[in-house]
Amino acid sequence: MDMKKIEFTEEEFNTFKKEYNKALDNKDASFKFKGNEYVTDFAKYLIEYLTPKFDALDVGLWYDEGKEGSSKEYTSRKKVLSLIRGILKSDKDLLNVYGGVVENVTDDDLFEIAANHYSINEG
Repeated sequence: MDMKKIEFTEEEFNTFKKEYNKALDNKDASFKFKGNEYVTDFAKYLIEYLTPKFDALDVGLWYDEGKEGSSKEYTSRKKVLSLIRGILKSDKDLLNVYGGVVENVTDDDLFEIAANHYSINEG
């Protein structure tokens, strides 16, 4: 039996977890992701194993220079992405450029939007 190496980006891992949750909701014994079939019971343990590894990537430093005379610092990637998503949701013109759905905007695009439009930059 040939073994394939499987790699996840953070976004792929999040999508994998969504697919796993759909399989749980539907009571499916397995589900497909990126051309591979995963046994739902096994996927639970894979998620438990990988979650702390992706959580360790959550550290960084970002500055929000958006308010006059004040600056806010963020050290959690998830928190700053949540902030950017919240701002983008109310920015209908810019959001429409990305299809009108903030969940469809990649993390890389969110950081680019933040730097170019919202004065939020990595430190």
